[in-house]
Amino acid sequence: MFLYKVRGAQSFEDLRTFNGIIYPTFKQVCAARGLLDEDNEWYEALSEASTWASSVKLRNMFSTMLMVLEITDPVNLCERHWRAMVDDLQHRVRRDLTNNNIRLTDEELKDWALQEIEWILNRNGKSLADFRPMPQPYSRSFGYITNRLIKEELQYDSFVEEQSFRSYLNGLNDDKLRVYNTIIEAYEGRCGGLFFS
Repeated sequence: MFLYKVRGAQSFEDLRTFNGIIYPTFKQVCAARGLLDEDNEWYEALSEASTWASSVKLRNMFSTMLMVLEITDPVNLCERHWRAMVDDLQHRVRRDLTNNNIRLTDEELKDWALQEIEWILNRNGKSLADFRPMPQPYSRSFGYITNRLIKEELQYDSFVEEQSFRSYLNGLNDDKLRVYNTIIEAYEGRCGGLFFS
């Protein structure tokens, strides 16, 4: 349908031009020409959900919308609803850093929300980069918290890990137990070395 609307185009740039403006993508020029369905239903869905859903649920909902729906302008959808998606983040940062005086700026909150959305998308084999022109998270503020892998690794149950260790240790044969004891003795005596079995 788009090609029927643009008469006399002789290049791809001509196709991406409307009212004297050259748009970076065909999707954007189609939106400018009014050829795409509007995102009104997605705006309404997020607006309605923001009255009852938590910020975590809204970030999950937005991420799912990105992956499943054909959103005409995801940047505008995010811009209009980002505040509802960050309600919990200020409190979380204060709790995680044990500092109640920390106050994040709007830019830091937006970046944090983008990072959270990126993690959700990553768990589903996607990235914000797949949904251009969505902005990318750029800040590495509070690095140890934003490193998802470290954060997940530190959230273990020490009792369960101790039980698992004891079970593993009891299952070692004599040779493996001797190697284990040699290494532990070297560690506790602070005298490293090379060990061959």
